[in-house]
Amino acid sequence: MQKVSSPASPATKSFSAKSPVKSILHVKSVSYANCLFNRIHERNRFFYNAFIKVYTSSENPRMAISMFNNMRLLENLVGDEFTYPLVLKACATEFFVEKGKEFHGLIIRIVFEADQFLYSSLLSFYSICGEIENARKVFDEFVRKDIVFWYAMIMCYPRNGMVLEALGVLKTR
Repeated sequence: MQKVSSPASPATKSFSAKSPVKSILHVKSVSYANCLFNRIHERNRFFYNAFIKVYTSSENPRMAISMFNNMRLLENLVGDEFTYPLVLKACATEFFVEKGKEFHGLIIRIVFEADQFLYSSLLSFYSICGEIENARKVFDEFVRKDIVFWYAMIMCYPRNGMVLEALGVLKTR
């Protein structure tokens, strides 16, 4: 069971962290999230993912990328199929193309099972950043395409001013 110091009295009180992650996900204040994070004594990937999610949705998604780097470098924790879509979203929001490509490389090296949510996140990242060729590579490499995955690829083209190419994707189906 995780123990976290109480924000009200960090030195003396603590509470069980059985389900604080649920509470963390509803935190709107990044400074409060930082305060909570600093009070967690035993950090695991589950907690990091929760905080990365908060930061990804914040006004400064760069903090999500920083949190991910801390998770990897300071805690020696590996991201998972929940972590990478969050950091890819942060990269897309900030148009950090090279950083997103670096994360794509990590995903390949870690050899995740072909997870549709993860690959959809990669496709979306490349689409938002205007990297159509890379989005198409992700699309072509993924075997188990469902309607959502097809839709994501089709919408990639008009998002980048290439409406006729979207029709071409439909013809290949």
